[in-house]
Amino acid sequence: MPKSLTSLALTNWLPGRVLPGVTDLGWSFLATVTDLDLSCHELTEQDLLFLQPRLPPGLKRLHIAQNKFHTVVTPLPESLRSLKLNDNAALSDDENPDK
Repeated sequence: MPKSLTSLALTNWLPGRVLPGVTDLGWSFLATVTDLDLSCHELTEQDLLFLQPRLPPGLKRLHIAQNKFHTVVTPLPESLRSLKLNDNAALSDDENPDK
């Protein structure tokens, strides 16, 4: 990957719920990435706990929509300005929010 990479979309690519088992513990995202899309993976809180220390320190936008989160792991990078969580049904207390 180019060291100047600022935007990375891994939509529907990561193996949710098995990240720690298949990823080198020394691995992390490139520090230059400011926009990261990890939507559509069935990721859980355990996956986010694994990814949290590997997130780029200058991350501005994180898209984790359409996953399996019940809660959001904190802290997230202080630089974060946009967090997309839509379609994580487990985050909603209301099973029928449109009614």
